[in-house]
Amino acid sequence: MKWRFFWLSFTFLFVTAVIVVILSAFFFRQERLQLIDEQLTAVASGLLALDFRDSELDKTEEFVADVLEDHPRQFYVSIFAKNGEVLYQNNPSISFFEDHLPPLNLTHFTYESGGHQVRVLNIPVSKKDLILQLGLLIDPEEGRWRALNYRI
Repeated sequence: MKWRFFWLSFTFLFVTAVIVVILSAFFFRQERLQLIDEQLTAVASGLLALDFRDSELDKTEEFVADVLEDHPRQFYVSIFAKNGEVLYQNNPSISFFEDHLPPLNLTHFTYESGGHQVRVLNIPVSKKDLILQLGLLIDPEEGRWRALNYRI
């Protein structure tokens, strides 16, 4: 009777602990993606305030540097024409995506390439017939190094 009670209690506690761990991992992952999406939206609003002009796309690098000065280097910025032609890519975007560009028809999504994950936001700019694409590296290892850097 004692062993039966022990195993029943142990099984109940073990199953409860497993369920709590799974639910908390799912919850924290969803919250992390939501915070990343909010950060991408904030940076996108800063870039959209620049009001890109066709004649000034060569100066986009300076504009992007001004907007992203307080943000980490793992931001990827690309500007596309509606037909998919690349008008601008910052240096990290060129080196990371190379010939494998993320799709332009989705709004918020996670894109995997070369063992890395990037959270991507596509925003159509209707006034200019452009698509602004922002990406943020979300690899767990990158986050650990950044947290360590803040502590030092």
